[in-house]
This record gives sequence, structure tokens and C-alpha cells, in this order.
Amino acid sequence: MAAGRVFALALIFPFLPLGDKREFLLQIGFFTLVAGIMALSWDILARSGQVSLAHAAFYGLGAYSYALLIKVGLPWVAAMPAAALLAGLFSLVLGAVTMRLSGMYFAIATLAFTEVVRTVIQNLPESVAGGANGMLVPALLGGNSRGQYLLALSLLLLTVGSASSCV
Repeated sequence: MAAGRVFALALIFPFLPLGDKREFLLQIGFFTLVAGIMALSWDILARSGQVSLAHAAFYGLGAYSYALLIKVGLPWVAAMPAAALLAGLFSLVLGAVTMRLSGMYFAIATLAFTEVVRTVIQNLPESVAGGANGMLVPALLGGNSRGQYLLALSLLLLTVGSASSCV
């Protein structure tokens, strides 16, 4: 019952009269929903008894891929699924190699992958990906905070559906 109320509040939140703090509150809501997606995705794997430390690497690969695809002129509608597909392909490759491991060996292998991704991204030329300073990810949906919030909410609901089917 409480989950239904939380969902209803989350659904109407971007339409509430939030005053002059509207953009700020919607951005906080957006990042909260993204954190929920990350937590649930980690929980899906943790239920199998494995502790993955590579989620940040996949998040970063998706974000950098999205930013680079936008930088070369791809519209966000195509860049977002392409970046997600690329991060997913990396996860499949890592999974094929590491899912045979268990316990701390799996955790160490996923941590090593995360460090490799971080090191490679930091050492890319500054003209490509900003070097050690990183790069700004262009505003999603042209900076439409309500649209960003609703997109994150729909992705969170998709993740909740995936998590509940993995029980």
C-alpha cells in the first residue's frame, strides 16, 4: 500500500507547483531516481550471491559514450540507446569472463575492470574525452527537467519490474 502512495507521489511530483526552486528540486529528484536504478541493478546481481564492483564502470561507459555520440552530432534519441547498448556489451563480455568466479575473486575482478575503465578514460586525449578533467555530458532532453525526471522514473519502474522478475 505504501509503495503505491510513493509511486503516485513520484508520478505527480514534476507537476506540483514547486516555486522558484522547481528546476533544482526536479534535478534532485532525477538524480535520486538514477541512484535508485543503480541500487536496484546492484541488488539484482547481489541476490545471486555475487558482489559486483563494476557498476560505476558501466555507468561511466554509458555516460561517456552518450557524451561522445552527442559530440559527433548524433541526436539524443539515438545516442542514448546506443550508449546503453555499448555499456551492455561491455557487461556481457565482463560477465562471460567473470561469472565463473565466486566470492572475493569475482569482486576483485570486477574492481579491476572498474579501475581499467577509469584509467583508460582518464588517459584519453583531452581533445577526445577531456582527459583527466573529464567532459561535460550535454543536457538530456535539451535540459527539460520535467522530461528528464519522467524518463528516469520510467527507467526506474522498468528496473523494478526486472528486479521483481529475478526473484
